[in-house]
Amino acid sequence: MKNFLKTMLVFLGIFAVVTAVCMLLTVSGNGDILRFDEILGYILANRPVQIAAIVMLAVYGLFGVLSVALSGNLNNDVKSGVVLELKIGDVHISTQTFESIVMNVAKKYNGIKTAKVNIKLRETGVGVDLYVYVLQDTVITDITSKIQTDIKETILKQTTVAVENVNVRVKGVYTPNENKEV
Repeated sequence: MKNFLKTMLVFLGIFAVVTAVCMLLTVSGNGDILRFDEILGYILANRPVQIAAIVMLAVYGLFGVLSVALSGNLNNDVKSGVVLELKIGDVHISTQTFESIVMNVAKKYNGIKTAKVNIKLRETGVGVDLYVYVLQDTVITDITSKIQTDIKETILKQTTVAVENVNVRVKGVYTPNENKEV
């Protein structure tokens, strides 16, 4: 579908340029070589030609509207996930997939009580923001550096997508005895 849209946008662009040149020639007084009045007269005088012209313009207009309406989808791939172009086809990895990978890594660490993740998709890879509450008596610098490395390696291993950065943000310390987050 993406190639179809790109092709239609190219054709619309060519049509727009040709139309603009013809209009400029006509307005500047050099349009006599185009003889728009004769072409228009021929189209209006012959009913079958008139119908064919209307159908062609309607189809072309429909393609134009579709191209413009759907052209916004060309960049949505980067917003909703990452597309890997392989030899036999494309693989789309959604943001939710990256979130699942990060959450599975975070669950492996005993010092993490709760976690929330935010994935930032970029042209050169992904960025990860992990928000955690740690358990009491957890050495924060040790666990966060380990989890950062683990997240980066796991995402790269499972998806082949580069990880630009892994930010771990410790929101607080969870105290089991008081059953609340500090």
